[in-house]
Amino acid sequence: MAKLLEPLTSVLESVRKRIAQHGSSLEGNEIRTRAALIDPVLTALGWESSDPSVVALEYQPKDSQKRVDYALMDGIGSPAVFVEAKKLGEPLEPHREQMVTYANMQGVKFAALTDGSRWELYKVFEPKPLEERRKMEVDIRSVESVQSCALQLLMLWRPNLESGSPVKPNEPVVNPGKQQPPARSGPPRTGERWLRLPKVDADAESSKPLKMRIQGGPEIQLGTWNAILKGGADWLGSNGYLSNIRVPMRIGRSRLLINSSPTHLSGSNFKSQHSIEDTELYIETNFNKKNCVDHAKKLFSYCQVDPDSVEVLFRRTWPVVDHSTP
Repeated sequence: MAKLLEPLTSVLESVRKRIAQHGSSLEGNEIRTRAALIDPVLTALGWESSDPSVVALEYQPKDSQKRVDYALMDGIGSPAVFVEAKKLGEPLEPHREQMVTYANMQGVKFAALTDGSRWELYKVFEPKPLEERRKMEVDIRSVESVQSCALQLLMLWRPNLESGSPVKPNEPVVNPGKQQPPARSGPPRTGERWLRLPKVDADAESSKPLKMRIQGGPEIQLGTWNAILKGGADWLGSNGYLSNIRVPMRIGRSRLLINSSPTHLSGSNFKSQHSIEDTELYIETNFNKKNCVDHAKKLFSYCQVDPDSVEVLFRRTWPVVDHSTP
C-alpha cells in the first residue's frame, strides 16, 4: 500500500506548496486552479486529463446544454464520474445538489466537486439525503498528513472507481501479497451471459438481447433492441416510477421519449409508439440499437432507478480463462 501511495503523496505535497505560495492568484481563477491543483491530482489517481479516452474535458451530453468540467470515462465510452471544478476557495455547498441531480439525469453513478483543495465524492443513485450519499470528503491543505489525505483520495483512484463499488478508505484497496495465477486461455465457449445495462455495448453485440431483469426481479422477454425500452417502461409504469416524473421527457430539442400523447413537440407522430402499462403515457421506440440502450439508461436514471440494477441477457461467444496452476 505504501508503494502505491508514493506517487500520489508526492503530488499532494506539491499541491500543498502551490496553495501556500500561490493561493491568492489561484483563488481568483478557475483555469489556474485546474491546471495547478486539480489536473495533477487526477493524473496521480490514474485519470490522465490529456487522454480523451480517459478524461473528457468540458463534456456535454448530446441532449443537454450543460457542460461538465471533467467526465472520467469508464473504458467503454461512458462517464463513470462527473467532476465539477471551482476556483480555489469557492464554496462547494451551493453546487452539490445541482451536480448530483445532473449526474442522475445522465445516468452517471458518481459525482465529485473540488476547488483543488477540498474534494467531495457522492454516490448518485441512493434514496438517501445528500449528506448521507457523500462517500469522501477531504481538504488537502487542512488534513494533518499527506498520507492520510492520499488514503482518502483513493476513493477516486481509477481502478477503484471503475470497479463500480469503490472501497472505503479504511479498507485495503489492493492486496499485494496475493497474486492471481497466470491465466491460460481455452477454446471459445458459446452461451448466455448477463450484462449490466451500463456495460452493454450495442455495437459490439452480434446477437439481439434475449431477456432483461430489473433489481433482481422476474425475467422480461425481449428479442429485439427496442424491447429494452418497452419492457423497461412497462416495468417502471407498473411499479409506480412513472407517476411522478415530468412529462414530456425530452431526448433532443423537439424529440421526445415519453409523452402523454404519441407525438413529438414538432407535432409529428411517434414512428413506433408503445403504450406504457398502467399509465396513460406513450414511449417512442423507433431507434437504432445503440440509442435504445442509451435512452433506456437515461429513462431509468430519470425515474431514480440505478441503471446498474438492470441486467440484459445475451447469447455470445467468449474465451474460457483457466486460472488453475499449470
